[in-house]
Amino acid sequence: KNEIKKSEKELKKTRFLLKAERETFEQYKKDTFQDAQLFSKGDFSEESQKFYQTQSNDLEHQFGTRLCSAESNISQSSHWSCSLDTINSSIGDLTVVLKSQDKQVIRLITENEEL
Repeated sequence: KNEIKKSEKELKKTRFLLKAERETFEQYKKDTFQDAQLFSKGDFSEESQKFYQTQSNDLEHQFGTRLCSAESNISQSSHWSCSLDTINSSIGDLTVVLKSQDKQVIRLITENEEL
């Protein structure tokens, strides 16, 4: 009987922790989504800009790495022996980088219009 009570107690504790974890995750998703929404609507508050800057820094790092690998793949491959896969993946990387730069330019234009 004592073992059953102990098990029930453990089960309740686990359920409570799971519920808390789920609620925390849901709140995190909601906050992140709201931040993204605010910025897209032209909210340039300090908090919003800080959030955006963090996102940009993360992305810039990724794109910088991808750009370097794309450039080195292209330059290392001789004109004829370069595999089609290498070319395609490098073009894909460059496209992603260019698209992200377009977004940065659009954001800057939007900010200037707001001012």
